[in-house]
Amino acid sequence: MFLKDTKADGVFCETYLVESENYDSAVQVRIDHNRIIPEHLLTRGCGYGTGTNLLISRAVVGEDVFDESMRLFIDLDWLYHVSQRADLRVMHEALTYYHKAPMRAGDYIGARVQVFMNKYKAHLKTWPFYKRLQVYSCMNWYIAHAYEGNGHYINAARHFFLGILQSPFRNPRQYLHPF
Repeated sequence: MFLKDTKADGVFCETYLVESENYDSAVQVRIDHNRIIPEHLLTRGCGYGTGTNLLISRAVVGEDVFDESMRLFIDLDWLYHVSQRADLRVMHEALTYYHKAPMRAGDYIGARVQVFMNKYKAHLKTWPFYKRLQVYSCMNWYIAHAYEGNGHYINAARHFFLGILQSPFRNPRQYLHPF
């Protein structure tokens, strides 16, 4: 009904984050706006998920497929491209559960961030300098969380610090765990 009422191309619902086998400890992930803004996906990160909590018209997706050569950030890349041409709304009701997998190694995430940034290098050159810094900050945030999740606190602190330097006015809550 929500999709029909809004006449949007697609809809995200909020989700519950589950970090253990205990679903009673699930925490609702709230999205702080009413539509998916493409720029925010790169400057703030993709805390929505893209699999279980997205309903979108096949006609809108068209021929846009996942870029499997990326190995990580595939869903972020896909959603960014789709959201540039689609009106994706947010339904502020949690209808799914997202089971958070163990963190990958920080070095692995760092290498995948490099692949992602190389793909977007030319695109980001068209953005204002401060917006590009927000993207770099977001990527350092991903790397920092990976290091932190694996107990590599010095590397985590280094990437958190870089993230803060690159975007000092970012919402401080974003420097904590993503959910």
